[in-house]
Amino acid sequence: MRFYESEEFSLDVLPSGSRSGLSSGAVVGIVLASVAIGVTISAMVTVLIMRNHSKYQVMAKWRHASKIPIKVDGLKGFTFEELAFATNNFSSTSQVGRGGYGKVYKGILADGTVVAVKRAEETSLQGSQEFFTEIELLSRLHHRNLVALVGYCDERNEQMLVYEFMANGTLQDHLSGKSKEALSFAMRLRIALGSARGILYLHTEADPPIFHRDIKATNILLDSKLIAKVADFGLSRLAPVPDDEGNVPGHVSTVVKGTPGYLDPEYFLTRKLTDKSDVYSLGVVFLELLTGRRPILHGKNIVREVILAHQSGQVFSIVDSRMGPYPSDCIERFVSLALRCCNEETDARPSMPEVVRVLENIWRMGPVIQSGERRAIKRASSKARVSWEKSFRGRGETISRAGGRETMKIFHVPCLEDNYSYIIVDEATKQAAAVDPCEPEKVIRKANEVGANLTLVLTTHHHWDHAGGNTEIATLIPGIKIVGGSLDNVQACTDQVEHGDKLTLGSDVNISCLHTPCHTKGHISYYVTSKVAENSSVFTGDTLFIAGCGKFFEGTAEQMYHSLVETLGSLPKSTSVYCGHEYTVNNLRFASTIEPDNEKISQKLQWAQQQRKANLPTIPSSIGDEFETNPFMRVDLPPLQARVGCRSAVEALKEIRRLKDNWKGRSDAGL
Repeated sequence: MRFYESEEFSLDVLPSGSRSGLSSGAVVGIVLASVAIGVTISAMVTVLIMRNHSKYQVMAKWRHASKIPIKVDGLKGFTFEELAFATNNFSSTSQVGRGGYGKVYKGILADGTVVAVKRAEETSLQGSQEFFTEIELLSRLHHRNLVALVGYCDERNEQMLVYEFMANGTLQDHLSGKSKEALSFAMRLRIALGSARGILYLHTEADPPIFHRDIKATNILLDSKLIAKVADFGLSRLAPVPDDEGNVPGHVSTVVKGTPGYLDPEYFLTRKLTDKSDVYSLGVVFLELLTGRRPILHGKNIVREVILAHQSGQVFSIVDSRMGPYPSDCIERFVSLALRCCNEETDARPSMPEVVRVLENIWRMGPVIQSGERRAIKRASSKARVSWEKSFRGRGETISRAGGRETMKIFHVPCLEDNYSYIIVDEATKQAAAVDPCEPEKVIRKANEVGANLTLVLTTHHHWDHAGGNTEIATLIPGIKIVGGSLDNVQACTDQVEHGDKLTLGSDVNISCLHTPCHTKGHISYYVTSKVAENSSVFTGDTLFIAGCGKFFEGTAEQMYHSLVETLGSLPKSTSVYCGHEYTVNNLRFASTIEPDNEKISQKLQWAQQQRKANLPTIPSSIGDEFETNPFMRVDLPPLQARVGCRSAVEALKEIRRLKDNWKGRSDAGL
């Protein structure tokens, strides 16, 4: 008979009829001793397993290493009680998802903010490592197409991450038919472009750059307007850093992690992770958007299936019929791009800047999102690129005169979804400078229309929607001078500048460089004057907006105060302000909540609304106007400080920025 059994061994006990010659008492004694020895050995083996198995190491860290110091700038530390209350004590009715890390709950914080709470399970092998990786990375990543981390909880042996809530779930939910609304081609293309922009930010603007390592349809989330946001950075790795000689390795050697169907084949075989590994995974997502199929289904691989259809001229036979009508030329270009991304050879894949540019070109060719689709996604894409470009009437021209002659002209060039690039022309020589030419071909076309010769690029900061066109414009106009701040990693920069540096354009235009840090650490504003005219202008990028300011991505409230009030505020009050985005209406709406009795804000809001209704720009403003209507420029006023419960200008600036970041009336995460 079998008396005792463990996973490691078993002990057989002799039956009472044995011929061994031992008495029954002896047999019982032997049995009891054997059991005791077996229990002891089993306990020792279990302890050894627990000490050496990674699962138990994680659990040990979890129980004993809580409160490990981590960088949490800008994040809120939540108590367990706060998150339990927000999620109705983590009830099943609040659960909206589940993954390898644990369960995800929808929560409502005390101030009414809706969030997603990711609660790690104690048995999760991924838990502790992913927890600290996400906090370390997401605390310093800020982009419209990345899911924002709001805060975390690390107490009571609990580890939870709190994110902005994505009302429309994952891209996979929509492609699998779980969502009631089918995605049209225009919606899918916009999701592809948003996802690509988020990854481009990781590769080129994060410092240091980041490889995501797990891009897939379930890690692309959609907000209430179906804006795509890349999520889940638990497996992400920092890109290689330069060695002592300044050489940057092309890859990171690492254990293979990711999701089958999305994994880069070369990474799988060589364990060498590169930026092109993310490109491959994104290409698979593109194929899912096109076909509505999973990467691997019934033994069929989506990449192989699309390649075969493409080679046989049957590509339209695999297009998802649920997307409705679509322009065939756009589909062909999209398929071609996706297959290039999924090339088995790393070097044959496009870079992320190229992926974004190709998608932007397809977007310009494609259909505008229709009114019915806008209703389905709650005013979706009201500032989409095509609408933005078609609505702009091109009346953005400012002229400086002296002695009856024109000395300098400034032209607006609407770009992307809500950006402005600018062209500054010295009328005497027709030499011109382009400010943040993020779409070079469009800027060059405008320069040709007005008879100007582009010789200079003024880059305010390194973000892709300002510096992303520099490499291309350097190729299109060989020898063009590209200027950028010495503390920013500006793409294709030929001349680094610092605060107080002087430049000239043609014979009449002087340009002064003003260091205005906070949005980025090396942000430069350009103060432009004519040698013979009294007019002056300043190009403020994303530091100073009309009635607003940029987010504090790489700086502090004290730095932003210095940039806004002391540096830009010291310019003549008549100085025209040219900023990087058309955010004016929303900024003024928010300003009216800070100073509801400020009649000048109300008047300017009415004017701005009329301008936009007529498809006209609200830019430029002036430094004087900003001191009257921009709450971020008015923080020296004691009544405004009291209004937001602060006693100093810097504290008030920080609080107003916090209020703006959480303002329910905003329509763009980048405001």
